[in-house]
Amino acid sequence: MPDQPEFADIFEYRIVYVNTKHGYLSKRHFLAHSQQHAFEIFTYACNRKSIEAEVVSIDCWNRWANRWEKQELIPSAPEPSIADTHSA
Repeated sequence: MPDQPEFADIFEYRIVYVNTKHGYLSKRHFLAHSQQHAFEIFTYACNRKSIEAEVVSIDCWNRWANRWEKQELIPSAPEPSIADTHSA
């Protein structure tokens, strides 16, 4: 990745979401350089699998404290949806 430092840290993110089509709560885990990057991967995965999702929370694993730490949701990020792939 050209915008990332050569030895950037990688963090584990957990995204909790509601599948709006079926109404159930699910979790997905991603290794990423930032919360924004994890969200981009999540959006791609939702579009690829035709999952309509509403993000409930994003957490980052703190390996030193051995716990998940809640992250603020990105206000400018659009909700993942299969409609994004069909509008272009």
